[in-house]
Amino acid sequence: MQPLYWKIIGKGSLDLVLLHGWALNSKVWRNIVPLLNNHFKLHLIDLPGYGRSKECLAKNLNEIMNYIIPFLPKKSIILGWSLGGLIATQLTLNFPNRFYGMIIVSSSPCFIEKKNWPGIKKKLLNDFLKQLTENFIKTLKNFLKIQTFNTNILYKDMNILEKTLVKNSIPSIKTLSNGLNIIKKSDLRKKINTIKVPSLKIYGALDVLVPYRISNILDKNCMNTQSIIIKSAAHAPFISNPQLFCKHLVDFSNLILM
Repeated sequence: MQPLYWKIIGKGSLDLVLLHGWALNSKVWRNIVPLLNNHFKLHLIDLPGYGRSKECLAKNLNEIMNYIIPFLPKKSIILGWSLGGLIATQLTLNFPNRFYGMIIVSSSPCFIEKKNWPGIKKKLLNDFLKQLTENFIKTLKNFLKIQTFNTNILYKDMNILEKTLVKNSIPSIKTLSNGLNIIKKSDLRKKINTIKVPSLKIYGALDVLVPYRISNILDKNCMNTQSIIIKSAAHAPFISNPQLFCKHLVDFSNLILM
């Protein structure tokens, strides 16, 4: 099994593991690294099939976890954005003793819209899957536009996301399709109420992929959790609101280690 790209930087004593979202890679965190590296020891990962882990192949959550587990520090806070949030949730469910806490950013235990559950319409994901085989560069760029939709600094956010995609090798169609299928098929709603480690959930009020309204449902049904809604953010609050985003991370870490 090919090893993941896994880089550790920062002067802090607390380990923070960062899991990026679909189509991108660990470069997506570069704007917040300078804001966090005095407080945390940051673990920057390219997930299997993405960025500098392009040769690693994983088609489901379990196979992704098998790549990550050997590298995990004994105790850490795990943060997952979007698809990375699903992975972080599954890791916390399977290995709760490995974590001080969990941070979920613009993610959902079930991304697809269902009865009494806001989410992405299944047709939208099916369209993305179909378009990948026709013009996958255009499809990726359209997906990035959706992530920054309605933000006041749309072009700046888009530029950062596009540079993350272009600077490193673009994932294969197979990796991208596998990722969309994980998003489409995963439903962890019945399991998340068993998570006992403290958790923080951060949403963008303008996010059209993960509606912040799910926070009301999750906060009622999950233990030891809190949700934060950033009013001026869409799907990538760490890009549109980096200072505020990092403050929430530091406050959460200070709280759970008191």
